[in-house]
Amino acid sequence: MNLTSQPSPDADDDWDAKATEALEAAHLMPAGKEKSEAMKRAGLLRKAADITQTIPGEEARQAAEAYLTGCKGSACDGK
Repeated sequence: MNLTSQPSPDADDDWDAKATEALEAAHLMPAGKEKSEAMKRAGLLRKAADITQTIPGEEARQAAEAYLTGCKGSACDGK
């Protein structure tokens, strides 16, 4: 990647929007197990958004999806 090039803002905004939306929805839920799970999911989406901001292009999408699914290495190929 050229050091002066910028990652696609659409990819970053998409993951960021997903994370923001998930967090807002989780905050509206009543206390309990479902809210706890929703907050965890929102945190994972936020980390995925961060990943897409530090890794260029298609690699960012793949890395974020692998992070969310826990998939690592060649076992993830073709998923």
